[in-house]
Amino acid sequence: MAPVALVAAGGCSTTAPAESAESAGGIRTGPGVTEDTITVGAITDLTGPFAAVGRPQSNAAGVLFEQINADGGICDRQIEYVVRDHQFDVQTAVTLYNQIEAEVLGLAQFLGSAQLAAVLPSIREDEMPVAPVAFASTSLGDENVLTAAATLDVQALSGLEYLIDQGTIAEGDRIGIIYSEGETGADVQAGAAAAAEAYDLELIESTIKPSDTDVSGPVTNLRSQGAEALVVFGPPTVVASAAAVAESLDYNIPIVTWVAGFSPGLLATAAGQAIQERVTIAATHLPVSAVSDVPEVADFLDAYQGAYPDEELNQNVMVGYSFGRIYATALEEACSQGDLSRAGVVAAMRSLDAVNTGVQPELDLTDPDVSPSKAVYIVRPDPSVPGGLSLVQPEPYAGPVAAKHLPAGS
Repeated sequence: MAPVALVAAGGCSTTAPAESAESAGGIRTGPGVTEDTITVGAITDLTGPFAAVGRPQSNAAGVLFEQINADGGICDRQIEYVVRDHQFDVQTAVTLYNQIEAEVLGLAQFLGSAQLAAVLPSIREDEMPVAPVAFASTSLGDENVLTAAATLDVQALSGLEYLIDQGTIAEGDRIGIIYSEGETGADVQAGAAAAAEAYDLELIESTIKPSDTDVSGPVTNLRSQGAEALVVFGPPTVVASAAAVAESLDYNIPIVTWVAGFSPGLLATAAGQAIQERVTIAATHLPVSAVSDVPEVADFLDAYQGAYPDEELNQNVMVGYSFGRIYATALEEACSQGDLSRAGVVAAMRSLDAVNTGVQPELDLTDPDVSPSKAVYIVRPDPSVPGGLSLVQPEPYAGPVAAKHLPAGS
């Protein structure tokens, strides 16, 4: 694979070197770029509560960068990929950012909304081009921060609009929402609230801590209050708990969630049947089972399975692939403009108005204040297909309210 270094916490604060003059090849460069290499980083969760998300995402980007290197690299340079493990801890993320900042051009992945918020002042000061795997709308509004998928408020809103379109829920229904405290949860609440306002839904809210895995109390309480659907945004253990508790209570309600709330391995557990019967996912990316006819993606999946034969293919592999593809596209555009400095890469990112990764709805990255997509894929758990998710309809879904939705404060 492309060079990857996995390191836990540690390191000291550093200061990025100044942007350099043109290199021998006539390309303006800066931190992380030599005449032979472009070093990009990832700060993610490899061993913490979202390791099932972060590990395949970072591995997928590494495989893609290896493929790009085999084809000659970018701008006559090989990509070096350096990964750090923040274990989903905010302070560890800050420490690792300070450690890695001077040696990378930018961060092709950065997992976690709270973690991103903690390092955002440094990102701005360092002019670091960052692609956060943090879909809260609070990641919008900064030139350096490349939100590369529909934001969480759009995902939650779209999931509820789909259920309304299908007649599964109706105007005036009560909707229970279970979400973690913090920016991610607040964004989910904002999306559900937008649906509630548009369709006269009554929201019944229940907040949990990021460390919680058992939501039997909230589900039981929401049942007693007559909730006719649940919006559950948390790690896979939380979504599995919600489905299993609902089944144990003979509570036959739909559950809307995000792709980070699903792991294919859960389908083989005691909660598997409940997950299949109840869960609908508003996904930012196509499931693995739906990309076999996209040649570039199929070749990538073959390479991924060759590199990680013991790892299951899942939706997070698609997310990692797409983030790597988008970042590589920005690097290629920056090269064509003769500027691989951090400022040059940011400018290149913001010039991309119709990005097609093959696994997402088309993205418009030109406006940092707006979700780059207002569409999602509707998918359902399915143990019979690779990755455990099946596409419900072939085209991306964009509800009428989501299509016009703007983040809070816009």
